[in-house]
Amino acid sequence: MIQLQLFRDMFVNPSLQTIFLANPKCGSSSLESFLRQCEPIMSPKNFPSPPFGLPKHIDAKFLKEGVMPIVNSTYPDLDFTVFCIVRDPFDRLYSHWKYKQGEKAKGTPQSTIGISFENYVQDVIELREGLSMKPHAFVRSQVGYIYNDRELICEKVFAIEKINEAEEFLSERCGKQICLETLNKSIPLSGDPKKISDELMQRLKICLKREFEIHQLASVSPDEVRDKYYEENRQSPFEKLRRKVLRFVRNSAE
Repeated sequence: MIQLQLFRDMFVNPSLQTIFLANPKCGSSSLESFLRQCEPIMSPKNFPSPPFGLPKHIDAKFLKEGVMPIVNSTYPDLDFTVFCIVRDPFDRLYSHWKYKQGEKAKGTPQSTIGISFENYVQDVIELREGLSMKPHAFVRSQVGYIYNDRELICEKVFAIEKINEAEEFLSERCGKQICLETLNKSIPLSGDPKKISDELMQRLKICLKREFEIHQLASVSPDEVRDKYYEENRQSPFEKLRRKVLRFVRNSAE
C-alpha cells in the first residue's frame, strides 16, 4: 500500500505505459478524467488526501527520486513514457489569477480579490526576482515538470493549445479514438482584465524566458523539447535504451 500511495498522483498507468505529470492550470483535470477510465491505474481518486497521500501536482524531481525507483522495480519489463501538458506562460498566469479571485481562495493569503491582473503579474515577477514574497504571487514554474535540474525527465511535452496531439497520442496507446472533455472551465470576467502594459510583458518574457521557450517548442511538436535536449547535450536517440539496459543489469546484479 505504501508503494501504491507513492503512485497516487503521478497517474502511473501500466496498461498504457504512461506517466502523466499534472502541470497546474494545464488541463490536468481533463486528463485525469480520461485516465481514471483506464484500468489498471494509480491516480488521485484511489487514495486518501494528505498527509496520508501526496498532493496532486508532483514535479519531475520527485518523479525521478521518489517514484521511478518503485515503478522500475514493480514493472521491470515495461517502458513508460512520461508526458505533460504546458501552456502559454502568460495565459497560465491569468488562469492562476482568475482561480485566486474565486471563493476557494477568498480570505486566504493566496487570494487575488482586489488585485488587478497587471499588479498580480508585477508581484509574480518581483517574487521570481527575489524582490518580494507575496503569497498570492507564488506560481510553480512549468520547467520543474519537465526537467530535474538540467536533466530531461518528461519525454513528450504537449501544448494545451494543440490538445488534439495529446488525444492522438493517448488514442494510439489505448487503441481507440478519444476526445478529452473540457473540465473546470472558469467563468469569463467582465471587461478586459487580461491586458497589461507592453513594458510589463517584456519583463515577464525575460523573467519566464525558459517557460516561453518550452511552450514554443511544444507548439511545434510534442517531441521538440526532447529533440532539442538531445541536440544540445549531444545525446544519441538510443540513450534511453542504453539507460534501460544499464538499469536491467543493475537490477539483475542485486
